[in-house]
Amino acid sequence: MRMTVVALFLCTVALHGQTPQSRLTYEDRSDDAGHVLVVGGKTFGPYREVLAASFSTSASAIAFAVTKRDRVWVLAQGRESGPLPPGFEFDRLQISDDGRVWILMATRPAAKDSDPDEILLMVNGKTFGPYSELTTVEFAETGGLWIAAVRTAPEEADVLLSGKPQGPFFAVDHAWVSPDGKDWGYAVSDSDGRGTVVTATKTWTDV
Repeated sequence: MRMTVVALFLCTVALHGQTPQSRLTYEDRSDDAGHVLVVGGKTFGPYREVLAASFSTSASAIAFAVTKRDRVWVLAQGRESGPLPPGFEFDRLQISDDGRVWILMATRPAAKDSDPDEILLMVNGKTFGPYSELTTVEFAETGGLWIAAVRTAPEEADVLLSGKPQGPFFAVDHAWVSPDGKDWGYAVSDSDGRGTVVTATKTWTDV
C-alpha cells in the first residue's frame, strides 16, 4: 500500500516495554521539491514519494521505499540502494532488528493472463530473480542470515541461503531460520514425492 505524506510529519515508534534508546523517530519534510527524510539527525532526499516506512520488529531499525526519477529505491541504515528494474512494482519491505538484512519484494505483471507474474527479490541492494514464485522469505533478527524459497522454472525450485543457491530441486516445501540465525533449515522433495530435510547441523534423506 502506497503512502504519501504531506506537510511536516513526525513519527515516533515506541513499543510497550522498550527502552528510550530503542525508539526511532523520523521526519518527513514535504514541500514543492518533494520529500526530505530526517533520520537520526541525517537528511536524505529529496524524493518524489515515500512509498513505505518499515520498522523492524522491536523498532530498532527502519527502512524506506522511495521514488526518485520515477524509479523505486530503498533507503536503509543511511544508504540508498536501487533502483528497481523498469516495470517492477513495489510490494513489501522488511528489515531485521540489527539492520543487517533488509528485503524488498517487487512484481512485474505478466503481459498475458496465461503467464505468471515475475517476482523480484532485492536483499541489501542485490537483486535475485525474477522468479515465477517466491513462496518463503525469512531472516534472522540478528546476525545477517536470510533464507528464501523460489521457483525458477515450471518443474524446478531452489533455496537461497543468504543468496547462495542450494538446489535445484523439484519442489521446496518449507524453509525457515531462527531469530538468532543459529538454526536454519529447508524441506524439499523430488518428482516422486521423496523428501529431504536439511538443517544447519544435519540432513535427513528419503523422508
